[in-house]
Amino acid sequence: MPQPDGMKPTHRLRVGLRPQAGPVASQMDLFEAAAQARLARGRLLRDEGMERVRANGEAWPEVARLLFCRWRDQNGPGHEFIAEDFRSWALANGLPRPHHANAWGAFFSGLSKSRLVRDTGRSRQMQDPRSHARRSPIYALP
Repeated sequence: MPQPDGMKPTHRLRVGLRPQAGPVASQMDLFEAAAQARLARGRLLRDEGMERVRANGEAWPEVARLLFCRWRDQNGPGHEFIAEDFRSWALANGLPRPHHANAWGAFFSGLSKSRLVRDTGRSRQMQDPRSHARRSPIYALP
């Protein structure tokens, strides 16, 4: 079927790599490799961003960690919660708001990496209207 302006149909084109030796790389292999590279780059950018937030937060993370330890002792092992639960309690108990809202994510990432909380693999919707009911991981105290 003729195409407008002399264009050739593209649905007949096939792209594939044929290495000198070994199996033919399929388009799916190429897609998977590209997806893995994007995921690795995304994780690197995430970690760099969280480190910048931590570095610019001055004393806030240390104060938040001290309050977290007090909150943890009040709730005990096995207590399940989302970050919003601690955030509400901490702000009501004297923790100032961080310099940037992303500091909360960096803070909980640090708690998780230091095994002060355990991600249960489940999630719950947040209640604060500014959070737009987004899903948040449910953590448990070890």
